[in-house]
Amino acid sequence: VPLDPRETVSSDVSLGGLRLMTPTPLENGTMLDLEIIIGEDENYPISAEGEVMWQTKISNVSYETGVMIKGMPDPDKKRFMEFVFDQMSKVVV
Repeated sequence: VPLDPRETVSSDVSLGGLRLMTPTPLENGTMLDLEIIIGEDENYPISAEGEVMWQTKISNVSYETGVMIKGMPDPDKKRFMEFVFDQMSKVVV
């Protein structure tokens, strides 16, 4: 049964996955169709398939959710990698 589309924010992004804040509980192993918006570029979201790996209840309406990226089209993968490496370079001194 497909879930309703949800908008969420990621506080942690790596090449292997995302940590998301979600409004509902999700079972480990749940597959998600993701559209990742980088910066202000809402017209060109990155498409990805992810799998829920873990979840922690933060409040009655918020769950911290670890999602492993399982697949991504090559052009999107290139943009995503560039974004992650750019963010890493801003952190490294």
